[in-house]
Amino acid sequence: QFGSLGETLAGMWVSLTHAVLIAVLASVWMSASASYISLFLSVVALFEWRAAGDFSVMSLPTHLAALALGYGVLGFGYTLLGQWVAQTKHEAQAGSISGPSWLSIWEIPLQRSGMIISYFALGLVPFLGIDIIGWSVRALFGLSFRELVKAEIVYMFVWVLSLIGLLYAAASAVYRRLRFGYLAGAMLLAGWFLYTYYINIWDNLRHLQWYAVPAGIYLLGIGFLEWERGNRNLARWLDYMAMLLLIGSLFWQTLVFGWWYALLLGSEGFVAFWWGSARRLRRFFYAGMAGVILATLGQLLNALQEVNQWITFGLIGLIMVVLAIIVERKLEAIKAWQLVLEAWE
Repeated sequence: QFGSLGETLAGMWVSLTHAVLIAVLASVWMSASASYISLFLSVVALFEWRAAGDFSVMSLPTHLAALALGYGVLGFGYTLLGQWVAQTKHEAQAGSISGPSWLSIWEIPLQRSGMIISYFALGLVPFLGIDIIGWSVRALFGLSFRELVKAEIVYMFVWVLSLIGLLYAAASAVYRRLRFGYLAGAMLLAGWFLYTYYINIWDNLRHLQWYAVPAGIYLLGIGFLEWERGNRNLARWLDYMAMLLLIGSLFWQTLVFGWWYALLLGSEGFVAFWWGSARRLRRFFYAGMAGVILATLGQLLNALQEVNQWITFGLIGLIMVVLAIIVERKLEAIKAWQLVLEAWE
C-alpha cells in the first residue's frame, strides 16, 4: 500500500483493491475497526484518482461531499430501512433487519465516516469560495458583479450544499435531531437560490428541474419514512421543503416558458392531490390544489400579458364574480368537506 501511493491510476486501483479486501475481512471477522480502515482506504483512493486526473483544487469539496453522501446513504439508509421493517413487522427490537448479521458492522462506521468527511468538506468551502460572499454583497447593494462571477466556484458551492444537505436530512431522521433537519433545509434552499441566481440566470432557468426533482423526491422519501416511524414533526418540515422545491420552481418556470412547464406543474399538483387524499394528509391535499391553481394562473397571466389592460382587469373581475357565485351555491358542500379535512393529519 505504501509503495503504491502516488499520482497514478495504478495506485488508485491498489488502494481500492485493498479497501475491498479489508472490507471482506471486516465482514467475516465482524470487526468494526477493520471497516474503518477499509473506508479510509477508499478516501485515499479518491485522492489518488484526483491526483492522477489533475483535477482543480476547487472540485475537492464537491468530491468529498459526494463521498460523504455515498457513505451516509448506505449507513443511514440501513438504519431507516431497519426501523421501518421492524415497525411493520412489530418486532420487539427496533432497527433490526432479518438478514446477514455482518451488515450491521457497517452501519455506524458508514454514518460516522460520512459525517466526518462532510465536516471536512464544509470546512474547505470558505477558503476556496470566499469570493461568492463578495459577489452576494455587491448584488445586494446593486453593484456590478456579473463579470466577476466564476462559474466553477458557484458550482462547487451548489454541489456541496446540495449533497451535504441531503446527507443531513437523513442524519436528522436517524438521530431525531430537528436542528439537522432545519440545517438540511437551509442548505438545500441556499443551493437552489445560488443555482438559480448565479448559474441558471444566463440560461433562463431551463435546467432547474435537474436540481429540484431529485432533491424533492429524496426529501419526500425521508419524510415518508419518518412519518411511518411516528416522528411527524420532522416529516412535516421535510414535506414542506420538498413541495416548495418542486412546486415553487415549476411555477417560476411556468411564468417564463409557458404551457409545457404549466403542464408539468399541473401533473405534480394532481399527484400531490391524489397522494394527500389516499393518505389523508392535508398538506399534500392543499399543495396539490395549489399546484393545479398555480399552473392555471401562470398560463392565464402569460396569456393576459398580450391582451389590453382593461380587458385583463375585466376578465379578472368576471372570474372573481363567478368564483363568488360558485362558493355561495356550494357553501354547504364546502362545509361538509371542511369537516372531513379536519379529521385528516
